[in-house]
Amino acid sequence: MLDCVRSQILVGLLSGVLASCAPGPSTGGEGEGEGGDGDSDADSDADTDADGDSDGVPAAGQSVGVDADVPFDEDDGNGVEVRADGSLTIGGGGFAITHTLIWIANSREGTVSKIDTRTHEELGRYRTGGGSYMDPSRTAVNRDGHVVVANRGFSSATRILASDCPDQNRDGEITTSTGGGDILEWGEDECVVWNTPVGGESAGARGTVVEERAGLDGGVVEFAWIGAYYEMTMWEILTETGEATGRAIDISPCMPYGAALGPGGKLWATGTDGQNEYGPSRLAEIDTTTGEVTQHDVPGGRSTYGITVDGSGDVWTGGGIQRYRPSTDQWDWPNVQGGGFFGLIQAGGIAADGDGIIWAALGLTGGGIARIDPETMEGEVIDTGGREHGVAVDFDGKIWGVDFVGSSATILDPETLESERLTPPFQGAYTYSDMTGFQTANATGNYGRYEHVFEGCEAGQTTWRRFTFDGMAPQGSRLVFAARTADDPADLTTAPAVPLAAVPPDESPIDLEEKLLLAQVQPARYLLVEVGMFSDDGQTLPVLFSFGADHDCEAGLE
Repeated sequence: MLDCVRSQILVGLLSGVLASCAPGPSTGGEGEGEGGDGDSDADSDADTDADGDSDGVPAAGQSVGVDADVPFDEDDGNGVEVRADGSLTIGGGGFAITHTLIWIANSREGTVSKIDTRTHEELGRYRTGGGSYMDPSRTAVNRDGHVVVANRGFSSATRILASDCPDQNRDGEITTSTGGGDILEWGEDECVVWNTPVGGESAGARGTVVEERAGLDGGVVEFAWIGAYYEMTMWEILTETGEATGRAIDISPCMPYGAALGPGGKLWATGTDGQNEYGPSRLAEIDTTTGEVTQHDVPGGRSTYGITVDGSGDVWTGGGIQRYRPSTDQWDWPNVQGGGFFGLIQAGGIAADGDGIIWAALGLTGGGIARIDPETMEGEVIDTGGREHGVAVDFDGKIWGVDFVGSSATILDPETLESERLTPPFQGAYTYSDMTGFQTANATGNYGRYEHVFEGCEAGQTTWRRFTFDGMAPQGSRLVFAARTADDPADLTTAPAVPLAAVPPDESPIDLEEKLLLAQVQPARYLLVEVGMFSDDGQTLPVLFSFGADHDCEAGLE
């Protein structure tokens, strides 16, 4: 069956249409597969051990995937899709999300609010710095609901965890805010994990995004990008530690006011011309891997403000609302019913939902939220009774509008266009960025991850011998594998990650025993294998058929 699966997927990758193979009965072992078609194809070779001697299939329960002991399960992954034929690839329109949160900055108070988008309850409120004027604004949220917020005052960035906060003072308890009326002093809340300067104190931190990239060790690394407005640079920070990586990309003359992540590792920033702060606007395109910057002039002297990238990779900006299509290098402008060209209406924040509809906050010119159809480029203004400046989409599809330096927000149903008001109350709310994380998830369908735990010996020492895999990574895509080992499954996620393979260029099988030895990691009973799946453009996708791990036990102790 696997030969059929492989050939049909290869045809699908080239044609865009994926056929399926009729599934046959499971053999209980790994697929056989044949490689060498020029597409970075890696065979599992599951019927040959590390010494080259035929010994049948791996130990029971030691393979996962097509024709394996255990089939792939989407519940064990994030941003992945199990095809009808049982193979695994990137899917779900980006990465799956495990939270229902929105983070809104209380600029006047120097705090940020964590709100449940379903219950509308404020779950916590956190200080973003120790100064008297932190002035937090842009927030960027990752897949787990953790936030990085940019502080305009003194120019810094702060990270706050949504869950699984560390016991920083080791008193056996997690000390953290429990709601809007429970704000701890700076340094006391254990969910606030770091604060990092962004440029000089007067650099003016503004546009903020979070990005996941493949690390050199084959794992996944998350970064925050923070725009230093007056220094015209984008600063890269490791979100795990808060350490600046040393990369501060010069995007002059663009002063990065807003930022959004798009497909293919592209970071987009809007801002005015650094030679004339109140002059023409610019759009900067940054390749986050190479650091290469491309400048795009906004036509006709039109202004920009907020920014988003939709699911098609098109860039939309606030200000005089406009769309830039990287695929054609063309600009165009929508028309709004009863309002003429949007150039006559100034928008603050702007967002795209999962259907491609664009939503723009019009608090700068009176209030309401604009709804734009990207196909017809026609729009309408919805009177919400608010003065929305920021806008975001939550993971249930609801539209959130945050009032301009205000104390309330609007929640809009995109189907009925009915709205309700939410008053926590905020304190000078001023957020118009990706405050739920939906924008990044919607625009970057270029990454997925999968995990599987293999169990070794119940008694005695487990020796992990060999790791096998079978997958295809056409040019512009990549598969990476890493492993962690521990005697207690609860300790696996904190155990050191050991890089195993990357496709291309590595081939199966991999000497797992040697990999652990070189990493100075003692093999233990449980082995967690983490798979990263990457696509440069979100269209060319890697495919994984199966992977497995072999082990030995001390004689008589299996």
